[in-house]
Amino acid sequence: YRIYGLDRIEDLEMTTDTFKLPKNFSASDYFSNYYGIISDHNIKPEQIVIRAYRDHISYMKSLPLHHSQKLLEDSGEYADFELFLAPTFDFIMRLLSAGAMIEVISPAFCVRMCDFSEILGRFDTKSGFLCAFASKFLPDG
Repeated sequence: YRIYGLDRIEDLEMTTDTFKLPKNFSASDYFSNYYGIISDHNIKPEQIVIRAYRDHISYMKSLPLHHSQKLLEDSGEYADFELFLAPTFDFIMRLLSAGAMIEVISPAFCVRMCDFSEILGRFDTKSGFLCAFASKFLPDG
């Protein structure tokens, strides 16, 4: 399947080409192991444990990151949440956007992907881009 960002379309040309969606296709099932619409069947779903601190605890309880999210422990100072999903680029970017309010506990490659010292060490100051960042951390990478 192909996924198109409709907000990115700049020009459109009508054709006579057609596409028939398979009768048994379910978008809910297709995206069930993903955070958003980025799907990559080379990235397998993982048990991911995230620790939220103080004010972010109630935020994560009221607005789960994924339908698989479960509360493991709430000590008041922090709460651990478990999710089962494929750690795609959009999910990692969402975790990074929370900054110091969360910490990735496991798996180890996700911990490294969300470690700011690792990220800054991979930043190319000349181009302003992260150099092959994610591939360094994937289990088979």
